[in-house]
Amino acid sequence: MRKRLGSGGASSFSRVGSGWDMLKPLHVCAEPECAELCAGTYCVQHTRAERYVQREPDTRPTANARGYDYQWQQTREAFLRRYPWCMAEGCGERATVADHIIPRAQGGTSDWENLQALCKAHHDRKTRAENSAGQG
Repeated sequence: MRKRLGSGGASSFSRVGSGWDMLKPLHVCAEPECAELCAGTYCVQHTRAERYVQREPDTRPTANARGYDYQWQQTREAFLRRYPWCMAEGCGERATVADHIIPRAQGGTSDWENLQALCKAHHDRKTRAENSAGQG
């Protein structure tokens, strides 16, 4: 439970929980042209479900049914241990995804020759491009 303390200004804090030991400074709401002080990113008025894009439910088979089983988990872990950095040109981020160069849905295998280590941002960009190319 958060309570607003103080009368505003830079010295205002919010109390988290029931103790005084966890004081957090209040910040101006991130919504443009809103000057409300809040403990989080947005004030109460601007923290609404409408702010977030609702995704369609995932109707795909389970990851295990799609072939991402224990063996894949072991392959992924070993691959990312061997190649810890994103392979996208000019990127220096840590790799978090063992991406199939030729997607499994198009007949690609999980052999290391068909994998590339990518950060989440580059994997999302590649997936978005593949999905939009398939729809056009």
